[in-house]
Amino acid sequence: MSMNPYDIDIKKLKLSKRITDPKEILKCQIAAKIIDISVNIGTDKTQELTGLHKADLSRVRVMDLKRFTIDRLIGIATDLGLEVSIKIKSA
Repeated sequence: MSMNPYDIDIKKLKLSKRITDPKEILKCQIAAKIIDISVNIGTDKTQELTGLHKADLSRVRVMDLKRFTIDRLIGIATDLGLEVSIKIKSA
């Protein structure tokens, strides 16, 4: 008997990708903060504060960030009242 309560063939599921690019990691970190705020205040208020279209907000919420630049994500975060600071250090 399977422990899977759904009728899903887990062999057909996509593997998660490992993100190693520092720029992509930064985008994900900023998006995660945006998601935290937007879930708490709701879709309508998030759109009102940021000017995001519903489709773009949905993309952020599912971490589909290829259409977003770092500066755009920072702008969205600041529109939501977050303060963004980036620390740069030598490798």
